[in-house]
Amino acid sequence: MLLVMLVGGVDLAMGSTAALTSVIAMNWYNNHGTTDSAFLVGLLLGIMVALIVGFVHGICDAYLKLPSFVVTLATSSLLYGLANVYLDGSFIHLANTTGMFYKIGNGRLFNIPMPIVIFAVTAVIVGLICAKTTYGRRVYA
Repeated sequence: MLLVMLVGGVDLAMGSTAALTSVIAMNWYNNHGTTDSAFLVGLLLGIMVALIVGFVHGICDAYLKLPSFVVTLATSSLLYGLANVYLDGSFIHLANTTGMFYKIGNGRLFNIPMPIVIFAVTAVIVGLICAKTTYGRRVYA
């Protein structure tokens, strides 16, 4: 979201994108054996969906000159609806409470909850990209 805001945009579809990608990743994981390889494939599927959503947003903003507010508001509803249709209006439950998805959400590293560790690592990476790369300096400009 930081990078989007730095270039003057707004992304209202982040929550719906996260919902759809997590539904797809978790469904794959639950239906393919809850193994580490199923986790990896589910994770990659979720990342691919997020990349496609971001690509569509970028095309609409950069080439079609549509305001990011309007595009992301519309796709937010669309993505939430797709997640709801995909699940047929029901909930998805984690089939294996000892697998990787559970460890990411509930695990600890040096007694620090994993979501905080993931956030900190991501924040450092984005900070380094913004401070040390040509791309990052152009985003600030």
